[in-house]
Amino acid sequence: MTSAHRSHTPLALAALAVLLASGCVPLGEPAASQETLDSTSDDPTVDGGADEDGAADGAGDDPTDEPTDEPTDEPTDEPTDEPTVEAEGEVVIDSGADQLPDGMGVTAQTTLWDFLNDQEVEAQVTVYPLVRTTFDGEDFLASRMDFTLLSEDGALDLDHTLRSHTENPVEVRLVDTEAMDIQLTTVSSDGQYVWDLFALDRDLVLPDQGGTWVSYFGDTGFEEAALLLPYFGLVEGVEVLDPDDLDAEVLEAYPLLEDLEDPPERIEPRIFPADIYRERDGGDVTIRDDDGQATLTMASDVLFDVDEHELDDDAEAALQAAAEELERLDGGELFIIGHTDDVLDEDYNQALSERRAESVHDRLDDLTDLSGFDITVEGRNFQEPVADNETEEGRAQNRRVELRFELPDLEDLSDLEQIGEPAEPQGPVGAADDVLEVTAEDGRSAEVAVEELYQVDSLLVGRLSVEITQNADGHDSSGSLAWPFSFGPGGERDDLDALADGGQADAVTLLIGDSRVFPLEMSGQGFVSGVDEDGEFIIDDLPWYSPMADQYFGGDYGAAEGVRGVVTVVWPLVSSEKVTIDVPVETEWEDREGFDPWRFEDVPVQEHRQDDDTDEDTDEDTDEG
Repeated sequence: MTSAHRSHTPLALAALAVLLASGCVPLGEPAASQETLDSTSDDPTVDGGADEDGAADGAGDDPTDEPTDEPTDEPTDEPTDEPTVEAEGEVVIDSGADQLPDGMGVTAQTTLWDFLNDQEVEAQVTVYPLVRTTFDGEDFLASRMDFTLLSEDGALDLDHTLRSHTENPVEVRLVDTEAMDIQLTTVSSDGQYVWDLFALDRDLVLPDQGGTWVSYFGDTGFEEAALLLPYFGLVEGVEVLDPDDLDAEVLEAYPLLEDLEDPPERIEPRIFPADIYRERDGGDVTIRDDDGQATLTMASDVLFDVDEHELDDDAEAALQAAAEELERLDGGELFIIGHTDDVLDEDYNQALSERRAESVHDRLDDLTDLSGFDITVEGRNFQEPVADNETEEGRAQNRRVELRFELPDLEDLSDLEQIGEPAEPQGPVGAADDVLEVTAEDGRSAEVAVEELYQVDSLLVGRLSVEITQNADGHDSSGSLAWPFSFGPGGERDDLDALADGGQADAVTLLIGDSRVFPLEMSGQGFVSGVDEDGEFIIDDLPWYSPMADQYFGGDYGAAEGVRGVVTVVWPLVSSEKVTIDVPVETEWEDREGFDPWRFEDVPVQEHRQDDDTDEDTDEDTDEG
């Protein structure tokens, strides 16, 4: 199922008490209207962070807007050691800590900023094995994580750590690192309402406390997976177990779906193949790898004059780049497809799209050997738009020629290094161990550094730190903590609605040859917006994409001088040796005007995460002792 659940869809708030094996808890939340939320709770952690005009609180904290004077959406209640109280009533999860043996699960530690107490805190998560469970004859996985605040004071704000208050409410993502599949938590329905199926027993974790998260994913047969958690990074080596593998006492700590006394009527997994998106230098040629099927796009405005089919003088660079991409292949099926906007009638545009596709085919045949390809050349007029034809910008995006082909099964993208040279840097440049100062036109500044870069199967995982060193001129903060890493809120690419509010680290790219490789993405064809009279999910037809990176980095708080954090970004494996990390000013679809671009060159790729080094050193010391 290729859809997402948009949490702000106006649906009424339902009473969703679900009896788990470990206690009564409502699993996740239904989408709720602002009117309903306002009438049920004054808790700012519940209101979804929307202001009167529908913009998220703190929308001015991202790179394209003025920063706010004060941190935004700051909870006004004092931290409490009582279980979280949601709009529906008390949420209780029996932690079951005494039922889970020491050493069970994978642990990861991190430092993150406690905006409630204006200090840095240290926290730990234990990700327990995924346990197979069934619902209505389908296989799922039950996931449990326990969080601990290791610092002696402060608080761990799990509500802002694991959830965003924008389009996609849950930031916990499961990754099959071998199959390159990504999963969001399951979506469920009681026949009337839709909600993401998860449970969180408390929003704030204080010292000597624990917090527990429970959620569910689809079971596609893998034996081991990783979980991408905000601030904690990619937690690898999470086993998948059958219930028979666990003692009965341990199994009681898992709320299996078949044990629910009041289960939902329907549960759906949300599984997406990881997409690879990259741009050739200049952005006139873009390539999207969707599960091995590639679409190379060239803008017609680069190739042709208005209403013409003969190639323009400026077309050569884009066509040469396309030819170089085809030379990476061993032949196969190749579709060359012309597209137009919807100005004038369909017959005219059909003929124009066919002639343009044929012109591209003829020139590519001159530039490279196409004899190994089974080629189809066709026009599709304006029947497959990638943008809104009501705007000039949208019509320009729709005027294009596409090449569609199957990609070879490569271990990495290192062969791209032989194609062209990276663009010249336009801002601060450093080596792997350097700290770069980056600035913005409004006076804000920050220091960024590469904490680590390591390989996991066919993935590269980067951990980058930021510390705010100066607020924006005349303001008490620098805006969102994510501003050095982000393109800002919203944005579209290929008519894909970005699940973003400015807190996503989507601008951190890798350069290889003259290709710019973006963070891995998951994408889908719609949002689950409700349930029809037959109990079936209603899917809004709105294509979307979401980067494999922290997406709500810093929450909706304003980050003032001294605030620090570490962001995680996941890319396809470009090289297992060294890479260049680059944040640009502008790409084909997005820009960061007014903000420094920056670059780290020759960053070495490690074999595993630094935490693993510590564990191995400890084991060696123990053996020697």
